[in-house]
Amino acid sequence: MKDTLMKALPACIGREIFSYLLPNKADITFVQYRPFGNQDYYSPKYEKALLHGDLCEHDGCYLSRIPKKNNKHRYYITYRMEDVLETEYFDRPCNIYMYEYRSAYVGKDLETALLTLYYTQENAFG
Repeated sequence: MKDTLMKALPACIGREIFSYLLPNKADITFVQYRPFGNQDYYSPKYEKALLHGDLCEHDGCYLSRIPKKNNKHRYYITYRMEDVLETEYFDRPCNIYMYEYRSAYVGKDLETALLTLYYTQENAFG
């Protein structure tokens, strides 16, 4: 009896359980999303995931991908670090914003990428 309780769930049951915990894949769209215009120097080869018009993010990380022509896209978890430097310019306060991006490859499957984003992203950056 104890051995049957310790066995892992079959893959089909595990996917069914996680399907309730993840957003619907049909509601996710990928766009080249630049909220800061020309000030945001994120590489244009990446597309950011939008869920119902909002950025698909969790704990400061968001989902992005590099699109491929054969529909085998590469998915990444991307973390954006923002640094604000306060200075004076002609005796007036001025803020300088600096952005740094760090991405971790999570595979070619959108479902796996969503699981990593929402539940295991701390392992994505080592």
